[in-house]
Amino acid sequence: MKILIVKQLRKDGVQKVWKIKPSQSPCTFGTSRISDVNSLDRDVSSFEGVFQLTDKGWMYVDVNPTHVENNKTFLVKNDSKVQFKESSLEFEVIEKSYDPIQSFEKFNPSGKGTQVCQLFIVTHHNKFIRSSILEMNETFSLVETSPAIQVPVQRSDSWVKQSFENYTVQQRTVSLEDSAPLAKMAKSDFIDEEAKKPMMIAFSLALILGLAFSFIPKKETEVVAVIPKEPQKMIVRIDQLKNRKQAVKKAKDIVQNEKQHKAGSVGKVGGLLKSFSAGRISRLVGKVSAGVALSKNVIVQKGVVAGSGPSGRALASIGKDMGTDKDWGAESHGKGFGIKTVGKGGGGNLASLGGLSAGRTGQGGVGLIEDEGEVSGGLDRDVIAEYIKSQIGHILACYERQLSANKDLGGKISVKFTISGKGSVEAQNITESTMKDATVEGCILNRVAKWTFPAPSGGTKVIVTYPFLFKSTN
Repeated sequence: MKILIVKQLRKDGVQKVWKIKPSQSPCTFGTSRISDVNSLDRDVSSFEGVFQLTDKGWMYVDVNPTHVENNKTFLVKNDSKVQFKESSLEFEVIEKSYDPIQSFEKFNPSGKGTQVCQLFIVTHHNKFIRSSILEMNETFSLVETSPAIQVPVQRSDSWVKQSFENYTVQQRTVSLEDSAPLAKMAKSDFIDEEAKKPMMIAFSLALILGLAFSFIPKKETEVVAVIPKEPQKMIVRIDQLKNRKQAVKKAKDIVQNEKQHKAGSVGKVGGLLKSFSAGRISRLVGKVSAGVALSKNVIVQKGVVAGSGPSGRALASIGKDMGTDKDWGAESHGKGFGIKTVGKGGGGNLASLGGLSAGRTGQGGVGLIEDEGEVSGGLDRDVIAEYIKSQIGHILACYERQLSANKDLGGKISVKFTISGKGSVEAQNITESTMKDATVEGCILNRVAKWTFPAPSGGTKVIVTYPFLFKSTN
C-alpha cells in the first residue's frame, strides 16, 4: 500500500501537510472549496492538478488549461517538487506492505490434526474481504461476483491462488483439532496494525480525563432556611378613625375645586384663541413648516393652485398677483383685508388685490422620503435630489388635479427610472403605490420621462428609485 504525503510551503513560512491514501485516489488539488486538497496559495487556480494512483505509482496530473506548453504531469517520487509563484509542493511516498495470508500461517498444515479442512481467503486489490473453512467434500462459492462462481477444493499444503474478475481466491489444506487453532489466536490478530496506535491514544486520553474529573471538588449547595416573622399586633383607636373620615372629606372638596378651576381655564384659553390676529396665525404656521422641514419626510413644496407660482406660508393658495407682479406669498402684516372663499378651488375677492380665479383643483402637499431613495451609477446622489426638487411642482400638479374628484386621495408612490449616459430618462415605472390611482401614476410617469439630468461620469447608466409622499391639505 502506497501512501502519498503532500506538503505545501508558502514563501512566508506557512505550510500544510496532507496524507493521501490509495482509497482516496483520484484526489483533486486547487483553491476551490470542493477540491480534496485545498491550496494555501490563493494564486493557484481552482483545480490545479490531480493526484492519482496507477500501476507505476502516484502520478501528479496538471489540469491547469494555461499550462499547455509547460505541463507539469509526472510520476511522483520522494525528490519531486512543483513550484508555483508564491508556494511549492514537496512529496513523500510511503510504502506499507500488507499480506492478508500472514494472519493464517498459524494454522497447522495438512496431516497433523484430527480434522482435515480447506481454508479459503478472498481478497480484492490486495484488500482482505473474508475467509471460510470448509470440509473437503464441499465447494466454495464466490458470492461477490454476479453470478456467484463455484470454486472446487484443490488439496495442497501450499497456497493455491486463483483470480476471478477483480477478486483473488487463495486456498490451502489445513488440519484442525475441533477448531482449537481458531480459539488460540491472539487478540492482537483481530485488530489491524494501523488501528492499534489510534485506539491506544484514545483510550489513554479517556483514562486521563476520567482521573482529572474525579479529583475536581464538588460544590456544596447551601440551603438557607427562611423563618417567617411573627405577625405584628395593630391597635386602632376610635378617635383616629374619626380624623381619617375628616381627611377624606377634605380631599374630595379639593378635587371638586380643581375641576371647576380647569373648566374656567378652558373658557379663558378659548377666548385667547379667538383674539389671535391673522398675522399671529401666519407666524405659527411658519414655525410648524420649519419644524417639518427638519423631519425625515422632507416637505419640499406645499400645495398651491396649479400654475399660480410659488406660495408662502400665510397665503398658500394665492401665490403671485398676476396684475401687479407682487409676491403675496410672503408673510403679511396688513390690516383691513378680508378673505372670502367660494367653494373648492375657486377664489373670492381679496381687498385691494382684485378678483382671482383658478381651475377646480384640490390642494395637497408632496414630500420626498430621501432616506428610502436608492441611487446606483455614476451620478452623485445630491445632484439627483436637487434636480427632483426643482421638478416637484409638476409632480404635485398631477396629484392636485385628482383631489377635486377625491378629497381624501393620498399615499406613497415609489418611482424607479433609468438615466442614460447622456442624462435623459430612458425608462420609468411605478414600483410601489399605496394611492392606487392610475391617473396620478400615469401623469407622474409622463413627467419623469421628460426629465434631463447632468450626464453621468463615464457615460454609464444610473438607476434611481425615489418615493413620493402625498397628502391632502384641503
